[in-house]
Amino acid sequence: MECSAVADLVFLVDGSWNVGQENFKHVRSFVSAMAGAFDIAEDKSRVAVVQYSTDARTEFTLNQYLRRPDLLRAINNMHYKGGDIMTGINNKQHNPVEFSFES
Repeated sequence: MECSAVADLVFLVDGSWNVGQENFKHVRSFVSAMAGAFDIAEDKSRVAVVQYSTDARTEFTLNQYLRRPDLLRAINNMHYKGGDIMTGINNKQHNPVEFSFES
């Protein structure tokens, strides 16, 4: 199924030890299936992924992959981060995720 809606999707993915390396494969599959359902292009839908555990890591930004094959390859190549789960911390020292919106 393909979605023709225009959207900016940001997936915040738990990469902590609570998930584990084996389950992280399922997370990647889910993100790939969800993102792959959209029409990916600069003027269509764009996707970013941030993986968090002890800290946050931007896997890729909204403007980084603007073709579906490139996006799906990037999702499938994401490496499991590992680390403690720190969802309760929201200061920039521990969780430096910032979003910028461009027109």
